[in-house]
Amino acid sequence: MAVESAADLAAFFDPNEFAETVTWTPKAGGGSSSVDLILDQKAERNDFLTPGVVSEQWAAWVMGSAVPGGVPVMGDSFVAARGTFEVLNDPIADDTGAVFRLVLRKTA
Repeated sequence: MAVESAADLAAFFDPNEFAETVTWTPKAGGGSSSVDLILDQKAERNDFLTPGVVSEQWAAWVMGSAVPGGVPVMGDSFVAARGTFEVLNDPIADDTGAVFRLVLRKTA
């Protein structure tokens, strides 16, 4: 059974479950808004160039309908409890087209 209905997706983006509420600022301007997203931090080893060095890799998943304009864009930013982040990529939509994966850079 695919998890594709709006009700199914809403459960994942509930701040009482997996998500957190952040203050989203679009690159295009127009003011900030509250957005629920899933923020993920993982440590990634870089064994090729610098053996033993671990770097932080941040990512987030957000419903397009939650962000201003309906689609997140490279250069958008948000403030979360764990810091301030900037979207580094053109967001990647999932198979439903409703959820976007964001590659992030922590700026503060």
